[in-house]
Formats: sequence, structure tokens, C-alpha cells
Amino acid sequence: EGVTPSAETVSDSSYPMARPLYLYTSEEILQNNQAASIYLNYLLTHINDEIDDIGYFPLSQEALSASQVAWVQNSGFDLQPGQWAAIDPSGLTGNVTIAGSSTVFPVTAYMSNQIAAAGFAANVNLQSVGSTAGLEMFCVDESIDIAAASRPIQPGEYEACRDNFIQPIELQIGTDALTVVVSRENSFLENVTVDELKQIFTTAVSWS
Repeated sequence: EGVTPSAETVSDSSYPMARPLYLYTSEEILQNNQAASIYLNYLLTHINDEIDDIGYFPLSQEALSASQVAWVQNSGFDLQPGQWAAIDPSGLTGNVTIAGSSTVFPVTAYMSNQIAAAGFAANVNLQSVGSTAGLEMFCVDESIDIAAASRPIQPGEYEACRDNFIQPIELQIGTDALTVVVSRENSFLENVTVDELKQIFTTAVSWS
């Protein structure tokens, strides 16, 4: 639609093909798996400074603060509401398992390398299996500590979590702006609206 993707146009929703990136965990995991909790603390402390280098757009301060508040409220650390503290990860051992979106995978992989360089000694197991599979592993199988998703959790997935007495905590960590690329061999397609794009990938049977 003639809008260039940028941190500003993604944040104000004027760029029509942007999607949020999320990590999901639970209060029980934050309070019982210190390695997972500190990993998320480190990520939420540094993500806006690093995510440009990974290839995504940073959150607004308001959105980042909302994720930080969710961590504070559920982590069990003795912090006041609205207070944020970066916790030193050096020397901490344990295991963290993160699975889900292939889009979020570069973020979790990059931040895993960064926290390891800061002395984090826990084993971080990363799996790129897709958002749906990751949320199923989190809500149904209960086999992971953190689910990565390039979309919000769906009502059915949320109910699957609740059925297993899991209250998912949503942490937005960035935004992805999608791009549509046309082959150089396509000589007739010059401009495509969002509505036409939907038709191309759904009901259209010919270019005409």
C-alpha cells in the first residue's frame, strides 16, 4: 500500500503486514525454573538494544514495559510493581527448553549466545517447530518451559493450557514486518493491494 516498513509504521499499525513476536511461559515455570526465569529477565532487559541486529523491529517502550511487568508479577522476585531489575546471569546452571516459531528462533538463538557470553552456564535447548507445535508442547505435552510464537495464542490453545492448569503468560518481544517479493520473470504484476494479495493465496484461480 505504499507504506515502508519501519519501527514507526510497524508500531502505529500503518504498515499492514506486521505481526508481533511472543514468548509464552507460566508462573509455575518462572518460580520453579530459575534458569528459565533469568533467561527471560536477560532477554527482556536487552531485547530492544539487540533486535535490530537480528532483523526485526523493537517494541515500543509501552509494550516492552507490559512484558516486563508480566515477568515481575509472576517471577516471585521481590520487586515492586513497575520496578525492573536486570539480574546477573553469570554462573547460573540448569536447563531451559524453548520451542515454537521458526520466525522467533533467530531471536532466542541470538539471545542465548548473548547470555552465555555474560556467564550464563545453563543449557538452553532451542527447537524450531512452528508456533502451533510449540504451543501444543507447552499447553498439552507440558514438555517445554517457553513457547515461541509469531502470533497470539488462540482460544483453543488457551483452553488446552487451562485444562492442564497452566495459566499462560504472554511476553511480547518484538515485531516482524513481512515483505512480498515478485519474481523478475513476472512481467505483468506491478501493483498488488492487500485484498488482492489475499485472493492470490486463497480463492484466485488465474492472474486475470
